[in-house]
Amino acid sequence: MRPDAEFQQRARELVLELRAERELSYKELALLLEADGLLIDAKVLANRVQRGTFDAGFFFALLHALGARQVSFSKPTTRFRPGK
Repeated sequence: MRPDAEFQQRARELVLELRAERELSYKELALLLEADGLLIDAKVLANRVQRGTFDAGFFFALLHALGARQVSFSKPTTRFRPGK
């Protein structure tokens, strides 16, 4: 497993949790992103979130659109060693 895979999985889970808490459809989330200047089709958005392979900028755009003010996460179970 790639060292960043657990972080990607956690990012995906966090977005899914926040969307579910706010009871937002992907269409509604796409409209919130559009209000921030990010145009994305709801189906494309759903696919990107379900895959969980998005860059940090898109992740932060999602968090902002979802109204997240604070993010916490536990230490991953794999050992990450910088430079390896």
